[in-house]
Amino acid sequence: MNGVRVPFHTWSVDLNGYGAADSFTLDVPFRILSELAGTTELALTPDFESDLFANPDILVEIYVGYPDDPSSYNTSDLTRIMYGYMDTLDVYLSAQNTTEGYYAELQGRNQIAPFMDTDMTNKYPNLTSSAIVSTLAEQHGLSTQITPTYTTAGTYYKNDNTSLTSSQSQWDLIMFLANQEGFIANVSGNTLFFGPQSKLVASKPVVYTWGENIYSLTLSRAPHASRDIKVTVYSWQPGKKTRISGTAEQPSGYIPRVGTNINQRAAYQETYYVPGLTKQQATQRAESILQQLSMTEITGEFTSYGNPIINEYQPVQFKSVGKGIDGVTFWPTKATHTFTNQNGTTGFYGIDVTFSNLLLPSDPGGD
Repeated sequence: MNGVRVPFHTWSVDLNGYGAADSFTLDVPFRILSELAGTTELALTPDFESDLFANPDILVEIYVGYPDDPSSYNTSDLTRIMYGYMDTLDVYLSAQNTTEGYYAELQGRNQIAPFMDTDMTNKYPNLTSSAIVSTLAEQHGLSTQITPTYTTAGTYYKNDNTSLTSSQSQWDLIMFLANQEGFIANVSGNTLFFGPQSKLVASKPVVYTWGENIYSLTLSRAPHASRDIKVTVYSWQPGKKTRISGTAEQPSGYIPRVGTNINQRAAYQETYYVPGLTKQQATQRAESILQQLSMTEITGEFTSYGNPIINEYQPVQFKSVGKGIDGVTFWPTKATHTFTNQNGTTGFYGIDVTFSNLLLPSDPGGD
């Protein structure tokens, strides 16, 4: 916390995909003392105010891993999976002098939060997407990994009036621009990434074997498997005022059983914005996305022992589960890392991962 190593009871980190902020919950011991003693960050005394109350910004960094020597290690031997600031603080005190009766719970988000909490005052229509993202990152003191773009944002605003007239946060604008460029936006540690998804995705999957390193596993078929699917790709070319669109549709072929009153569900629709395409290219892109969506989508959730590298860009595979699942590449949609301290230095570290066999370029908000 704020660069000071502190004891803790438990922590949980949610690594979320599709531009959502990663979040954390951290439980630390907390004391009311009659005189100053021990770790001052986690105590209140008649003459001392804890940083948790006095400091407007509480930076939380969470490290985890499997050091070679558990009795002697530092942060360089671990993986940092959270770098973010506290949003809320709750302190729990009990008249009973027990460990459980004195603790503080901190909740917060990663460095996406400052962009989410800051409204846009200037949308920089004369700058390119990459220049705008770089400017916003600099305002918050973040380093960047940005792929250059060459179309001014005003070109995109002309085709989406709400982007200039509605109230937006900085992160809303960054996500809008990423959608126009066919990019994704993400913050890891203190670095903002803005570029093609392929630059973040790991190439080698982590393998989980039934009966060895899987505690629990659930599998489901996605709800749109029995629905009509429609994909629309919008585009435009510099200098042209008319929006270009390409559409691809596929009926599900699902027929309700005889004697039932089940009506066909509404079509599953997804919309994408990709600049610089001709109408033929927009249609081809829509057909490509439709082909992927038309696959039998398998979703699920598994729990296992902790692995710091598991996030939304690290594919996983299963073994000894069965045909149709074994060897299939799945993509985490959310990874929750949890750690419960047991003796001050070690404890139980586990993960809970939701996943899908489809990796789409962004979250289009399909119904």
